[in-house]
Amino acid sequence: MVFRAALARHCRLDQDEENLLWIRPIAPGSDDPSSGVRVYNLELCRRRALTWEKVESAGEAVIFTLQNGQVARVEPAQNKELEELQAWDAFILGLSADEEQELDSLDSDSWCGRHS
Repeated sequence: MVFRAALARHCRLDQDEENLLWIRPIAPGSDDPSSGVRVYNLELCRRRALTWEKVESAGEAVIFTLQNGQVARVEPAQNKELEELQAWDAFILGLSADEEQELDSLDSDSWCGRHS
């Protein structure tokens, strides 16, 4: 295993490039000492591309055979990843509608607003 992370609850199929899926892995957050709320550096939680040759399901998992020969397995979050995902969901509720929409669009590779 090379990489394991919770994924934000949005994804986007690219309209211009076939077999390209945009996702947002969640880099671990940290607790804000003043509020106790978990916060995230959105510059570190950037979108990532999965460009695949083949997609198949295996139980609750979706398995992508990527064009570079690697395999990506997406499955329901559990344990630490589920806790991180739930904290991310709570964090997202505190964003402005514009910030949330910008994250959901998955069309930018950097973040210059709050939480960077």
